[in-house]
Amino acid sequence: MSDTSKVSLPTLPVEVVYRILDRLDIITILCTVCNVCQRLNKIIYSYERYQVLTTVNLRNTRISNSETFILADALKTNTALKTLILSVNEIGDEGVKHLAGTLRNNTALTELYLVSNKIGEVGAEYLADMLQHNTGLVTLHLSCNQIKDNGIKHLADALQVNEKLTILDLQKNYIGCEGAQHLANALRNNTTLVELNINGNHVGYQGAQYFADVLLHSSTLRILHIGNNKIRFDGLKALADMLRTNKMLHTLDIGGNHISDKERQYLDAEEACRLDDEQARRLEDVQARYMAFLRTQYVTMARAPRLDNAQARYTAGEETRDPNDEAVRYLAAALQENSTLIELELEFSEVTDKMAIDLDELLERNERLTNINTDNRE
Repeated sequence: MSDTSKVSLPTLPVEVVYRILDRLDIITILCTVCNVCQRLNKIIYSYERYQVLTTVNLRNTRISNSETFILADALKTNTALKTLILSVNEIGDEGVKHLAGTLRNNTALTELYLVSNKIGEVGAEYLADMLQHNTGLVTLHLSCNQIKDNGIKHLADALQVNEKLTILDLQKNYIGCEGAQHLANALRNNTTLVELNINGNHVGYQGAQYFADVLLHSSTLRILHIGNNKIRFDGLKALADMLRTNKMLHTLDIGGNHISDKERQYLDAEEACRLDDEQARRLEDVQARYMAFLRTQYVTMARAPRLDNAQARYTAGEETRDPNDEAVRYLAAALQENSTLIELELEFSEVTDKMAIDLDELLERNERLTNINTDNRE
């Protein structure tokens, strides 16, 4: 009987291991094969497909908290992965605990997507702890979870000390006025966050006031999404007043914050008085006119709404036209000398001939503005 050599994992030639890995998908390699033994890890690290692995997309793959534990363990030794997409799964607070624990000291991953994962206040606390120590993560997407005000407080505390995160997405997380206050307070000390998205919450007019107050002096935040938050007239007014002095914000999303009929009547009367005032013709009143435009309820988002070096045109004795025609007229006049706006997004149920003429004229005179979108996104 001839001797036969026993074949085992520690003795397999590297070329044979490569051939085995060629038959496996990269997710299986990352989550199952990694960390079996030191020799196999060494071979995997030299494997070409693993070396170029910078993005893992596991969106809507029914990952649970137990499977997140396996993934988190694999990330402990991974130094190549930059983007991890785990949106629309069932990770939950326990799964976030495993993931956050690993990412606490990870410096490779820069983008993390945890959209719609049943993450609550406890999970937010785990993530906040991670953010206080992590020095690599730049983008964090947490929309469509249940973080609420208490969870937001944990994240806001982390933002006070985090010096790396630049984009934070918190859409649809049941954030109220208290949560808005926590976030606004964090912005007073944070020096790196550039974009904050809290669309689809219910911060109300007081929440909008908190952000307006802090943005009067903010030097870092460039993009704020605060649409569909029931901020009403008082909130819109506070944001408009903020735009008078803020020189850094270049995108403000306020879509879906409609005002009531009673507020509309009050505003119409207020605007009539304003237009009779000689001061309304001066430069410093341009932002007030822009606010009148926002009150038509047709505007949902205006990019770079700061109207520097602009002049408003208005003739009180002219025949009254459609209020939306007048609103576009004010905006077009103000933007003719604006040097910062690049893209303007509006929503109209109907674009009248007068609107089209004013907008065409605006595009001809403003060389910086290259795109005006008037489509109704609904």
